[in-house]
Amino acid sequence: MSLLQFKYEHGETPFGIFHPTGYIISAFADESAARAAADALLQANFEPDYVHTLSGDQVRQAISQAHPPQGLIERLKQNLASTLGTEAYHWEQDLELAEQGAGFVTVYCGDGDTAHAAASVLREHDPHALRRYRQFAIEDLLQSQVPPRG
Repeated sequence: MSLLQFKYEHGETPFGIFHPTGYIISAFADESAARAAADALLQANFEPDYVHTLSGDQVRQAISQAHPPQGLIERLKQNLASTLGTEAYHWEQDLELAEQGAGFVTVYCGDGDTAHAAASVLREHDPHALRRYRQFAIEDLLQSQVPPRG
C-alpha cells in the first residue's frame, strides 16, 4: 500500500495516475522546512487530520511503489499525461525534489476559500512546488497569486 493516502480525496484518477482532488501538495527545501510549513497551517486553524508531512524518502518510496500501467493503451495514456504536464509530469518533478532531500506537505482544502488560505500560509515558507489538485486540472500555485474560488 502506498504511503500517499488521501482519505478525503474525491473524484476519479485520470489515466489511472495519482490525482488527489481537493488537496494542495507542496515541496520544501528539506523536512525541517516542511514541518515548519505544516505547523504554520495548524497555527492557522487547519484541521490536524487534513495536514500531513512526508520526507523525501517517503515520497520516493511511494512513487516507486506505484504500479505503472502495463498495456499499450495504458502506456499511451501515461505518455499523454506526462506530455501534457499533468500527474505523471508532477511525479517526475516530485521524485527529483525528493532525491534532493525535499520535505513535502499535503493539506486537504476542498473549496476555493480554504485553498486560498492554505496557499497563502504555504507561500510564506518558500515552497519549491505548490500545486492544487482540482477535479479536472492541476493548478501551479507558485505561478498564480490567488487560487480561483470554488
